[in-house]
Amino acid sequence: MAHPGPPPDRPDRPRQRRVRTDFTAAEARSGIAWLSAGALVMVLVEVASISALYGVPSILAAAGLGAVLTRTARLWVRGADSLALVPLGAWIIGFALLALGPEVTAAKIAENKIRCAVLFAAACGGGVWPILARK
Repeated sequence: MAHPGPPPDRPDRPRQRRVRTDFTAAEARSGIAWLSAGALVMVLVEVASISALYGVPSILAAAGLGAVLTRTARLWVRGADSLALVPLGAWIIGFALLALGPEVTAAKIAENKIRCAVLFAAACGGGVWPILARK
């Protein structure tokens, strides 16, 4: 006899969110590290595409994905909001390294100063918003 699987969702009962909290400190550190690595890749792609379509897609991505990274980090840090900002800090450090580092990205940032300033503000605003909105 085949296993019927999980019961179908009942329309009269709303689905409840389930947040897993039985993880170790090592898993939490690993999760924050992966989110920070994602933030570094994100800043590279956003800076590389800042001149496309007046930078609008990059700026929107910076705000939206910054908020997603912070909200996800908050799941790992158990209420320590300052630790949830680690991926945003990685994004900021990555942006600074791209501005000061390789000639290709430094020139791109120098050519698009206003767009990059808006990109920086959008990333910071998006990254801080999940914490400020909760208070």
